[in-house]
Amino acid sequence: MQIYLEDLQPKLKEATIETDLLLEKITLDRSIANEQNIIVEKDTLICDQQAKEAQILKDSCENDLAIAIPALEAAEAALKNLSKADIVEIKAMLKPPIAIKMTMAAICIMLDVKPDKKSMNSKGADNRIDPYWIPATKEVLNDPKFLNRLQTYNRDNISNDIINKIVTFVSDPEFNPENIAKRGSNAAAGLCRWVHALYQYDQIARNIAPKRAALKDAEGTLKSAQELLSNKQKILKEIIDKVNALEVSLNEAEAKKLQLKTQVNDCEAKLKRAEKLIKGLSSEKDRWIEMSKSLDIKYNNVIGDILLAAGVIAYLGAFTMNYRDEAIKQW
Repeated sequence: MQIYLEDLQPKLKEATIETDLLLEKITLDRSIANEQNIIVEKDTLICDQQAKEAQILKDSCENDLAIAIPALEAAEAALKNLSKADIVEIKAMLKPPIAIKMTMAAICIMLDVKPDKKSMNSKGADNRIDPYWIPATKEVLNDPKFLNRLQTYNRDNISNDIINKIVTFVSDPEFNPENIAKRGSNAAAGLCRWVHALYQYDQIARNIAPKRAALKDAEGTLKSAQELLSNKQKILKEIIDKVNALEVSLNEAEAKKLQLKTQVNDCEAKLKRAEKLIKGLSSEKDRWIEMSKSLDIKYNNVIGDILLAAGVIAYLGAFTMNYRDEAIKQW
């Protein structure tokens, strides 16, 4: 038992050292994790604030554009309702009203179609409008993809040159969809409405251009911050996973240490009880020695005692106690 105890004590000491080292390592890593968590929480707040600011800018841009979107959608819907017959109707006009010619001139300008130079500066001609009628009827309206060109028009990249030319049309009272419809051409009215809608959209888009630029910068900054935050969160997770793994090892080491400690305590308790038992039994030593001597004499006389017992049983059973005692003494 003492040997077993001496074998357990070094193991318990080793387990204690191992547990202390793990606890020290966990304490250090927890401290690092707490510091990293503080950084992550701070960066998370910054990202959240940046996201809110970017969303405010985005909402503001969308709200401003929302003013022009309904008119633009209505104009695009009108374009979808136009048929080839409507186009032929405009093209077939020999003497179109000024409002119709104005509409087609605006369409040519929007599609960046050049005016007919021969028609410019002719007698009684309006150089802003008349030179575009021939290109409109021969080139634009004859294009089988004309309506598709309008429907897929790049409304976000209208050049300044086109806008500077178009502004003279949209500010002209004659260039009005209702007015053009009254002149007998719903198709031209739809085209006019489309030009007005694109101009209005462009003006709003230009007004919110600084907001869009700021939004783009904010989204870029937010993306960079989110990527940085993601990396920091990854590092934090790795540290936490490491701490969790160390805690598992610590629990196992503490369980082993507790088991060894229990075994040592149990062994020490047994040794103490054995020591007490030995001390208690030492007082019986003298009595055991005397008993041993007495047993030795009895062992030597056992054969004679057997003979005497057999004689008494065989011969003295019928006699009195006194006679039996005297007879035994003589034997």
